[in-house]
Amino acid sequence: RLTMEGHTHWVRAVRTAPDGKKVCSGSNDKTVRLWDTSTGTELNCFTGHTGWVTSVDMTSDGSIIVTGSEDKTVRVWNVANKKCRLIKGHTDGVNAVCLSANEKSIFSVSGDKT
Repeated sequence: RLTMEGHTHWVRAVRTAPDGKKVCSGSNDKTVRLWDTSTGTELNCFTGHTGWVTSVDMTSDGSIIVTGSEDKTVRVWNVANKKCRLIKGHTDGVNAVCLSANEKSIFSVSGDKT
């Protein structure tokens, strides 16, 4: 059993990389964290959301993390350089995000009924 500690509020979302080596989590502390699953070590902490992080997904190679938040935004994080692309358009909090099978599209759903 391995406990990963670092978030300062409830964790609302988690996604494991397909190879099982990393896991990302999103929290009410408004952060997204990337963890090493073999040691429990925090590899990265991504900040920028201004609301709870409600959903996370990641590419099959673990190089990109996609997040949705109560702040009505979707963010696309480059794990290597921590740069973030901000996607706006929802008028209510984002409830879930996911990547398409070919990882070329991002889907998001929101309390705005879209």
